Amino acid sequence: MKLTKVQDRFIKNKNMGFSLMKGKSLTGKTLTALHRVINLENNYCIYNNDKILYISLEHDKARENERLYKDISKKEEFYSLFSLNEKRVSFNSIKVLIEKYSNKYLKYKNKNLKLISFEKGIEFLKHEEFIKILNEFLKKSKVLKRISIEELYDEILWIKSCNFSKEEYEITERKARKFRCVKNSFTRKAIYTLMEVYTNLLRNYESYDKYDETIFAIKYSKIINEFNKTVLPDDISPLAIFIGYNIRMLLLNKFGEFGRNLREIRDLYTDMAETTGTLWEHTAAETGSLNHALNSCVIDVIIEIKKNIGS
Repeated sequence: MKLTKVQDRFIKNKNMGFSLMKGKSLTGKTLTALHRVINLENNYCIYNNDKILYISLEHDKARENERLYKDISKKEEFYSLFSLNEKRVSFNSIKVLIEKYSNKYLKYKNKNLKLISFEKGIEFLKHEEFIKILNEFLKKSKVLKRISIEELYDEILWIKSCNFSKEEYEITERKARKFRCVKNSFTRKAIYTLMEVYTNLLRNYESYDKYDETIFAIKYSKIINEFNKTVLPDDISPLAIFIGYNIRMLLLNKFGEFGRNLREIRDLYTDMAETTGTLWEHTAAETGSLNHALNSCVIDVIIEIKKNIGS
């Protein structure tokens, strides 16, 4: 497939933030995204732990995309200083990731819960405890009197799917449903409380639904992110890492990542400069040398950034 100019711009775009690609079916979105992956792999995976994850909705689609990626990579074999004999790109489906991370979360919390179906979940809205609280709310809410148990369950699941706090749900615009529920109303507060009752009943019966599964997966991803922040390889001295920072600065400028480079320089050197009045000291100055002259190269990097993006 021959790429269009628009697709080529998307593939080589140096913006490292979020990008959205839209198009009709069979217009080349997947192939464009895979070419983008290869471009990132060849030009931006600098360190050994730099990886790319390509996520598809279904497992079969993930495997098909992996096959296409390998075919394209063979045709466009590329070698650079960043090239390593290891796998940089992984393919997976969102469903597999959610299941994997939620199971790890349950294991981490030492919980033995079973995943229930939609049909099983709605039965909890007929539980004695749920009905008792619902009847109290029916005395003050005309909306709750009008809607069916299925519509109430659908609203409860919608809240869980968005992972809303009580405050967020009360002020959120809610459309595309048969009933109207005014923001910050008694009914909104009541429905959110009923959602909490439903979730508590699930736990009492050692169960969780598909939206809990997603919430568990998100919670586990945050847990491992916190772990990763504290990890330092045993064979790398903190007093030697600054050399890698300098190499990274030079490479980011080389590939035109001036804005990103400037942000990282500010994060690393601002405290150092304010404390010592210079960029020559290392961040671990209390245990390391105070005369790392190599850091002076950051001045040249900043001058180059200024030339390209201004002050």
